Amino acid sequence: REGTEFWYYEDGVLASKADYSDGKLWGEYLEFSRSGILLVKGKYRWNHRDGVWKYYYADGKLDYKTNFKMGQEQN
Repeated sequence: REGTEFWYYEDGVLASKADYSDGKLWGEYLEFSRSGILLVKGKYRWNHRDGVWKYYYADGKLDYKTNFKMGQEQN
């Protein structure tokens, strides 16, 4: 895999977007509700969550954010 991949719900609404490089998740990841509201935003490096990840409620308000380093959640 290379570049950006998009996944859609059956009705054509964007479900998620992920970036790949050299076959690995690398870059921005976004996940959306069926109504198009952003639910998850983060980045991948070498197939691992890396950096700040934000999770949102279905109404679009921030639920929580956390930080990952090579797939391990940092407290």
